[in-house]
Amino acid sequence: MATRLIQIFSDPSRVRAAINEIATLGYSTAGIGVLAKSGGPLASRLRAEPASDKIAVSSPVLDRMADYRFADVGEVTGAGWLLESKTADEPEFSGIVDGSSRLSSILSRIGTDKSEAEIFGEAIRRGDTLVGVVSQSDDVAGSLKNAMQKFGGRDAARCGADYRASGWAG
Repeated sequence: MATRLIQIFSDPSRVRAAINEIATLGYSTAGIGVLAKSGGPLASRLRAEPASDKIAVSSPVLDRMADYRFADVGEVTGAGWLLESKTADEPEFSGIVDGSSRLSSILSRIGTDKSEAEIFGEAIRRGDTLVGVVSQSDDVAGSLKNAMQKFGGRDAARCGADYRASGWAG
């Protein structure tokens, strides 16, 4: 069974570095997903960044980013398994069916509980970026989480506490 790890990044300049770090751990770009608010900090940053050899690993993921609309979070831009029609290990995952899909529904179909899905939705609304990775081994998930946190990745529980402290009722 695959393990999915989703982390929230507030600093869009560190998303590319996190993806490159994930790749150095041996993850294929097919196992990486990214989701951010359309027109938000990540989208602006990607348009402004020139291509270079240093970002060659993250480019296959980020170059595929496309715009979508979710009923619960609005306009987003994303790529990878968080949005695509299926993953290799889960042919039943149907991804975005139409423009009225809800992010919370898609996340629940891949095993994210309702409270985490609400936090991820709030992260998108606030302009943060989700980076998700599918791991085929629970043993590797810890090193993967450490690698993502090295570049500012935060888990849903930590962000949820921060959001509630700032007045979010979620």
